[in-house]
Amino acid sequence: MPSGGARKGAGRKPKPLAEKLAAGNPGHRPLKKVDFTGTGGIDPHEPPAYLRVMEKREQGNRPGIPTPTELYIDTVT
Repeated sequence: MPSGGARKGAGRKPKPLAEKLAAGNPGHRPLKKVDFTGTGGIDPHEPPAYLRVMEKREQGNRPGIPTPTELYIDTVT
């Protein structure tokens, strides 16, 4: 039988999530806020590189079928 020391399952059990939410912010520290403004330097209308690679593979595009880049731009706009 183990006696003392670090072992699996040793230590205080964590609080259930419901208790954490009910306690609110007991430490009164400012909560971390995530800023979702902006696009992170990425132009949303610029198609990703993998679409351009797919388009290069389909060099012989059939008429009437839109390319992956055109589909992306139509979807974004």
